Amino acid sequence: MKLKMYFIMLALGLFSFAMQSCDDDDEDAPVSEQLEKAFINEFGNVAHNWSTRGTNHVASFN
Repeated sequence: MKLKMYFIMLALGLFSFAMQSCDDDDEDAPVSEQLEKAFINEFGNVAHNWSTRGTNHVASFN
């Protein structure tokens, strides 16, 4: 019985670790035209990529 409980606890621990490593970023996420214009007004017309983290939009550029 104790051995079975140890395996169940190990499985739950591994499962919770695996769920934390899931990434919710979406590369090349569509953004609104208003957001795109605001970015261009602030940083100029530089090459950039959009992604999302949760409900936030993130622009990556050099």
